Amino acid sequence: RLFEQRIVKIGEKVHWGSGTLRFFYSLHALPCIGFEAHVSGKSFVYSADTFYDPQGLQKLTQDGYLTPARYNGLMDFPFHYDICIHEAGIPPIHTPFSVLQQLPEEVRQHLYIIHISNERAKEAGLRHAQVGVENSILIPVKKSTHNAAASILKLLLASDIFRNLTMAQASDLLQLTDMAEYGEGEYICSKGDEGS
Repeated sequence: RLFEQRIVKIGEKVHWGSGTLRFFYSLHALPCIGFEAHVSGKSFVYSADTFYDPQGLQKLTQDGYLTPARYNGLMDFPFHYDICIHEAGIPPIHTPFSVLQQLPEEVRQHLYIIHISNERAKEAGLRHAQVGVENSILIPVKKSTHNAAASILKLLLASDIFRNLTMAQASDLLQLTDMAEYGEGEYICSKGDEGS
C-alpha cells in the first residue's frame, strides 16, 4: 500500500508514526487548511494561504466577520516553531509583507516565505522557500531507540502478505530480521545466493 489513510478533525491532534499532526483553518477567500507537525521535540508549521495581520483581524472581528474564538485562533499562529513556512502576498486574502517584516529577528530566522517570487521576497528582506527536493529543509532530530523496529514493522504491515499479522506474530518476525543498507547500484542478492 502506498498510502495510509487517517481520519482527521480540524483542530485535533493526530498521532502518526512517532509524530503528531494538527490541521487548522486559515483565513482565505477559498477554504484553506494549514498544518503543524511535531516529532522528537521539533516543530514545523505551514500556514496555507491566509490573511495574518493583527490590525486587519481585529477590524474583521469588530465588524462581526470573525468570532472572538476564530480571531484568537488566527492570532495564535505558532511563529516560534523550529520551521515556519508562511505565505505572503496582497491583503486582504494574503498576509502583507510588512507584518512578516515586523516579526522579531529570532522568529524570522526560522521563517520561509511562499506564494511570492524570489525577487519580491528579497526586496522585502524575507527568506524565500525554494522549490525542489534538492532544497528540502532538514530539521535534525534525535532518533528514538525504537525507530528501526518501527520502520521494519511499518514496512512489513504495508505489504499484502504481512498485513494481517497479530502483534505476537509481528514481534516474532521482527526478531528474525536484520537491518541492512544498500547504496545506489548495489546488488541486494545474486543468482545462487541462499534464499534467492
